[in-house]
Amino acid sequence: MNLCVRTRKNLFGGFSGHSESDGVMRINIDNNFPWPQNVTVKQRAAVETRAQAVLDIRAQFMTVGDDVRSLISKPKSKRLVTSTPTKSATLADLYDPLAMPPALAQAHTELDRAADLCYRPEKFESDRQRVEFLFALYEKLTAPLLPAAKPKRARRNGQARPS
Repeated sequence: MNLCVRTRKNLFGGFSGHSESDGVMRINIDNNFPWPQNVTVKQRAAVETRAQAVLDIRAQFMTVGDDVRSLISKPKSKRLVTSTPTKSATLADLYDPLAMPPALAQAHTELDRAADLCYRPEKFESDRQRVEFLFALYEKLTAPLLPAAKPKRARRNGQARPS
């Protein structure tokens, strides 16, 4: 689920320590996103529908087939994002906090809420609460991967070693 922006941004900010505004996600941790295991078909469909809405809205502003070079931001004076579709924007243009089209921002808000509902029915009251929840889930999912603690060996006289 690569498009759940708020959840991913919160989690990766916690892992990598980057600020919210720099928009950088470190590649070496990108596959550590804990997706809940008990997602219903209805919840999954809601996330997929809203993710597609984000893609559809972005397509109104971008030329189909834009490649990686289009991800590199133009100088701010040359950015062409407006609230009306122009087909000349880059992803950097679309996600500029000062110029993000309202329809795209709304689509992401709806996607974030649908993703949050996959984790729990209650709304997260803050980004901090979301991060704490995600770290707890991450620890739960990775705990079986950690080696078990070695049992303490008994001393020759039959007493366990002190800790």
